Amino acid sequence: MADPRLRGVRALLLDVDGVLYHAGQAIPGAAAALEELRRRGYPFRLLTNITRRSRATLAHDLVEMGLPVQAGEVLTASYLTAEYLRRLGRPRAWVLLEGDGLEEFAGLDLGEEEAEYIVLGDLRARFTYDLLNRALRALWNGAGFIAMQADPYDLGRDGPTVNVGGWLALLERASGRKATLIGKPSVICYQMALEELGVTANEAAGVGDRVESDVAGGRAAGLRTVLLRTGHFRPEDLEGPLQPDVVLDSLADLPGVLD
Repeated sequence: MADPRLRGVRALLLDVDGVLYHAGQAIPGAAAALEELRRRGYPFRLLTNITRRSRATLAHDLVEMGLPVQAGEVLTASYLTAEYLRRLGRPRAWVLLEGDGLEEFAGLDLGEEEAEYIVLGDLRARFTYDLLNRALRALWNGAGFIAMQADPYDLGRDGPTVNVGGWLALLERASGRKATLIGKPSVICYQMALEELGVTANEAAGVGDRVESDVAGGRAAGLRTVLLRTGHFRPEDLEGPLQPDVVLDSLADLPGVLD
């Protein structure tokens, strides 16, 4: 039965990790839900804070899991950050990122020397004390500060691991500077995604498994929000002051509550 709280929703912004898959496995019912959304004419974008993988690689990985996804439907935090730099006029940027997510920055002026912006992504084990100090000194000397995303941790097969938000908190505290955040929960990524879909905020719903990023970001951008009890969801998420419009057991239940 359609949920009246989602009446008028024409397009969807879906999280990826924890919504479509978790710990390397597709979440049951997610593939069928995507197919049903397509059949019923709901355009969507996969809005994710993933930085290390390119859109093409992430789409390929999802297809390998049995999830029907096209690269053009994927909006990673690294892709959106590269687009943001292009909109700024292509300033010279020192991009702290490993993996083929760097491919999204093709054609931009990249490098540490004389960088106008420090752009923080996920460098994993390459975040050395020396590198962090070099980034800190650049910030002290006036470089702009952009963060691809701010998730403090990720949950994988081996448990929690430090994510970009951990390094971001360190550099913000040490530099006394606040980074411009591109990924969720920043309104910036939602505005860019809505532009791609060609809809207004009140015509879209954001679907995710994290209150602090998916619900907070969607609400700030003016979207209806749907929280799923999968992935990073914790029961205590439903006890705080920030609450979604709708709570579902998984993505499999989403088509049934739309008009």
